[in-house]
Amino acid sequence: MFASMERKIISKNYDEHIDYKNGSNIWSYKYKDYPIDQITLDYDKTIDKYIFSFPMKTGNINYTSYFDSYSKAIKYMHFVINDYL
Repeated sequence: MFASMERKIISKNYDEHIDYKNGSNIWSYKYKDYPIDQITLDYDKTIDKYIFSFPMKTGNINYTSYFDSYSKAIKYMHFVINDYL
């Protein structure tokens, strides 16, 4: 599941970005031409939620969504990666 999304992200000019400081990080990608634009997936154990963040097309901010279930997070991530980015 992640492999197909990761290939799609890479095809949209993003590079893998390893964030060793963030212990909740599952994966992270940064845009090659503008490294501030990042796509991340985290899991926060304290609130028991998946956190997906991606850059907005309208400015220098990221939109962040919280999900109770892995399946809902994956479904939303597919939409964003395939239809928005």
